[in-house]
Amino acid sequence: MSEASLNELNSRLKQTRWPPVIGRDDWQYGVPQSWLKEMVEYWVEEWDWNKQEVEMNRWKHYECITCMPPPSSPMHRQSY
Repeated sequence: MSEASLNELNSRLKQTRWPPVIGRDDWQYGVPQSWLKEMVEYWVEEWDWNKQEVEMNRWKHYECITCMPPPSSPMHRQSY
């Protein structure tokens, strides 16, 4: 991903407008907002996409050609 794309994503995450919680803030009602807020904070403050990209690129990638876009690029790791 380009640095500009990562910067835009971080900007969007920081500007998230959280709705009021309806019901209990737990998994019975879906993804708890408290958990999601923690994840967004993690993505913005700690997640290192470039490091993950390097790690993913260590593996072979195979392009899947389908009749419906977008094409995907699955990774394959041979089992031992």
